Amino acid sequence: MPTVTTSRSGFARREEPYLFSDNGLKVDSGWLNVDPWSQTTTSWRTGGLYESPDQRYEDMTGTQLRSNIREEYARAYDSGHEFSTQKTVDEQTTYQVILRVKPSTVEKVYTGPMLINIALVNQSHTYPSYQSHLPSSNQKKLDGTKLWSMAVPTASEVSLAAFLGELREGLPSLPGSSVGKAPGPHASAEEYLNWKFGVVPLKQDLQNLARGIAEFHKRVQQFRRDSGRNVRRHRKLAETRTGSVVQTPVSATGYIGIQRKNLVDVFASDYYQSAGKIDVFDIVETKISFAGAYTYYLSEAHDFLGKLERYEQLANHALGVEFDLDTAWELTPWSWLVGWFSDSSSFVKNLVAISNDNVVARYAYVMHHIKVTRMYSVTGMLLKSGASGPTSSHAFETFESKTRTAATPYGFGFNLGTLSSTQKAILGALGITRAPGVLHSAS
Repeated sequence: MPTVTTSRSGFARREEPYLFSDNGLKVDSGWLNVDPWSQTTTSWRTGGLYESPDQRYEDMTGTQLRSNIREEYARAYDSGHEFSTQKTVDEQTTYQVILRVKPSTVEKVYTGPMLINIALVNQSHTYPSYQSHLPSSNQKKLDGTKLWSMAVPTASEVSLAAFLGELREGLPSLPGSSVGKAPGPHASAEEYLNWKFGVVPLKQDLQNLARGIAEFHKRVQQFRRDSGRNVRRHRKLAETRTGSVVQTPVSATGYIGIQRKNLVDVFASDYYQSAGKIDVFDIVETKISFAGAYTYYLSEAHDFLGKLERYEQLANHALGVEFDLDTAWELTPWSWLVGWFSDSSSFVKNLVAISNDNVVARYAYVMHHIKVTRMYSVTGMLLKSGASGPTSSHAFETFESKTRTAATPYGFGFNLGTLSSTQKAILGALGITRAPGVLHSAS
């Protein structure tokens, strides 16, 4: 079944009662519908939702059946689809008010909603459209690409490379003249200074280096563990919240009122001599998030992985010994560091190559949640002499948009027509290709 667009509408609250009375006697009463809402949703719908497996497969040819099996296998990793929904909800704040006036011998009382006519306000003035706050197709791709780069498992290749560079820059060198043990109580000032500013800093440098190597190995082991697995990641961008005035105060006459009394508008004639002023204010909130499942393959044949345990033993030994200049050389010939830097540099370069082709997403989506709250405020309402009731009122119209945009296996906005033969082979091996709705395209 194809992508379907559906629309719904209704009222967010139950009906509100109203009552007019003169000298305690009911003159008019009834119920009002308030807070209308509407929603439009576009999403994918499965044609087999209400069918049994037997019904679904019985009319398929052999080719169709094989294709369906491949698609269902791929969908085992991804149960989502592109999706969008927009919902608008009105909300009043003065659902039940009491207006009372006694101009002569007749006391007139109204109990019920006092409403701001949001639809009429919107029709009478030009405000920024809610759609103007929605991200463009290009913006969705840009946000998706940014979050993709933050979430991809080999994103650490950059930090690993920087980390490796920092370790290389901090590689310690032993001073030309050595001092054995810590200087005793009768040592010369020169011996003390040599120890204080030569040996002690060197000890710290070597131990920091050993700790750095151990940390580097932890990251490499994580790459090793995740190889061949589905690595699920979630990321978010910083939420934003902005406010702006979209309507400076204007007369609220005609925009606020109560239910008619026996079809006669008595809001102005009986209770208020001025409806006050109305202004409009927008608050825009944006949330952007990402969810995806990546997979990649890291060859165990890489020399560096085979040497990890030995390197770890050497680094741990360097952390565990009692240190002086003699034991600094006894740890092991420090030439092993040269080999470690060479092997680790090669490994990082290999990660860069892996990220170009081998890392693919079984599914990846960027979600945009935009919420615009438009606040209508009526203030400065002036009651008639002898009348009582509220002198202000507020109403809100909330527009919410949620969209989910799919990526291709190689990213957002990637042109599948430019896939290399290697990339096609990888997608085929992973069972990702030719599966409708499963990242086969971003459209």
